[in-house]
Amino acid sequence: MNKLVLISLLSIQIMASNDNMLLHRVAVEKLQIDKNKNKSWNGHAWVGNELNKIYLYVEGEKENNEKASYMNQLVLSRAILPYWDIQVGVAQEYMSGTKHNWGVVALSGLAPYFFESRALFMFDKDGAAALKLNTSYDALITQKLIFSPDAEVKFYTKDMIDQGVGKGLSSVALGLSLRYEVKREFAPYIGVEYDKNFGNTKDINPINDIKGVVGIRFWF
Repeated sequence: MNKLVLISLLSIQIMASNDNMLLHRVAVEKLQIDKNKNKSWNGHAWVGNELNKIYLYVEGEKENNEKASYMNQLVLSRAILPYWDIQVGVAQEYMSGTKHNWGVVALSGLAPYFFESRALFMFDKDGAAALKLNTSYDALITQKLIFSPDAEVKFYTKDMIDQGVGKGLSSVALGLSLRYEVKREFAPYIGVEYDKNFGNTKDINPINDIKGVVGIRFWF
């Protein structure tokens, strides 16, 4: 992790020294709470130019009276096709009271029909690997009212009891949200989410839950 941070800082200096303007953005796609006061968040920040960027991804959740679970990623990203980036870096995951470090390779971009998508492959020093697939879509009802479905699927190659996950298809998460853009940079929303664990993960950590949420999303 420390080596990648150093490489990232050097990359920022190199990008800033080039003719391309150095750009940046912070976006919080999800900052929400449910009726049981469980909280969750999802966002990213990047700095770079049109071709090369450094991304920090953060996501997590905190159930009432429990420790937070989270995953943070630091990746170097390079545009390889219009609307598509290849990314490499590291991630740290904290689940069931245990930290786990991953190397990551990801493909992120805009799939056909304007689905925002990301495929994340993770691997560790012990030979375990995981695949995480995300996609979402924005359907405009009006210029300010937007309906957005999203989905996430996770797979693991090994049982990782300390992390609360098992081999094979691990989990599926589906969401529907309706947001109102007060302005482009700020939008409150309401939504419903469905989470279900499968296979060995279900045996370790049985989850089959549907919940309503309220939250905000913003960027700058």
